[in-house]
Amino acid sequence: MIFLQELLFGQIAIAEKIVDEEQLAAALDKQHNEARNKSIGLILVELGFANPEQIEKILEVQAENLKKASSYNPRKKSGETFFGTIAVMKRFTTLSKVVECLREQERLEKFNIFLRLGEIFVSRGYLSSEQVKKILSAQQSVKVRCDGCRRMATIEEFNPSGRYTCPACGDRLTPEP
Repeated sequence: MIFLQELLFGQIAIAEKIVDEEQLAAALDKQHNEARNKSIGLILVELGFANPEQIEKILEVQAENLKKASSYNPRKKSGETFFGTIAVMKRFTTLSKVVECLREQERLEKFNIFLRLGEIFVSRGYLSSEQVKKILSAQQSVKVRCDGCRRMATIEEFNPSGRYTCPACGDRLTPEP
């Protein structure tokens, strides 16, 4: 099982012995106070704590850990690739924003509001519609809407000649234009 700290850039940098905790703290402080739009990797290089090759190694480890983490997604169905994993691997967003949006999705479901993760990302301004389309394309999936209850879903390896029904109400699922 993959734990959150195994996905965080700074924690990987420490585990790989590229930086120590004090160096990471200094870089995070600089990011928070001066350079909110700069990646922590770039700040580590600017401060002289790491070189570009080491940053690439951290990113490779992070990408591998994200791939492993996607296999532990409790919502994952056979053949599905975790939306958030693809979003982070394509560098469209951060892991912390994925976690935030997943928590929001779970919170909304308690009120019988069912939004796809991509919809939450777009509503918060974290991803554009075009980025969501690229992620869904990478998943090889199609967005569908229930004709009855209007819930949205994503179908992996969609077959246009197949008939799909809503698991909630049993009505027909129709592809979104």
